[in-house]
Amino acid sequence: MADNYPKIDSVVGDLRICAEAVAKLGDNIEFEKLFILAAIRRTLSLIEAFQHSVEVSNEQILTTILRLNLDTLARFYALFWAEDTDGMDAEIFAKKVFDGERINQMKLRNQNEKATDAWLMKQIKPLGSWIDHVYKNSSGAVHLSDFHMKRVYAQIYDRETVEGVGLKVKMAFGGTEKNSSPDDYRDAVLGFTHICLLLVDAIKDRCGLLDRSAE
Repeated sequence: MADNYPKIDSVVGDLRICAEAVAKLGDNIEFEKLFILAAIRRTLSLIEAFQHSVEVSNEQILTTILRLNLDTLARFYALFWAEDTDGMDAEIFAKKVFDGERINQMKLRNQNEKATDAWLMKQIKPLGSWIDHVYKNSSGAVHLSDFHMKRVYAQIYDRETVEGVGLKVKMAFGGTEKNSSPDDYRDAVLGFTHICLLLVDAIKDRCGLLDRSAE
């Protein structure tokens, strides 16, 4: 499965470079720096868990991790949106988060609507038309839902109609998918990697590492 991860491997290196750059940022943004480091560390953790889940064909967990990765991207962008909010900036926002204030109870970009998950996803939708699809199809994996019920059906490997009884089935029952391989999750890997790359660009922007010479 290593061939599927060249970009993710480069993301890990970029994230570590970003972490070093955070330490060199100004002393007057301690909470913003902590927020950035938290996003970096969470992403490194998700990368490890995602790779393992793909390798063992744990579709339920890899889909959950895909959603969590998208969550990190959306919430990280709130640092930028805080700058567009009267009476707030990135440091004030990060301090509020540190103090336990829920982002979904905040109002950003001077909008009346609270920054719920749906609102956050709407804001990052311009980053890629595929984001809404990933959000809707991975959110079901976070909470017990039809996603998990349908994955039970997917474990059926033999069925027969028994007269007077009905349909008799045999199914594998465990935490991973039967008769699947890492290659079956190529789309999920591509989506996860793309989210990581978008996050790296956003972090680099906050750290002053983006090359804007071409703009």
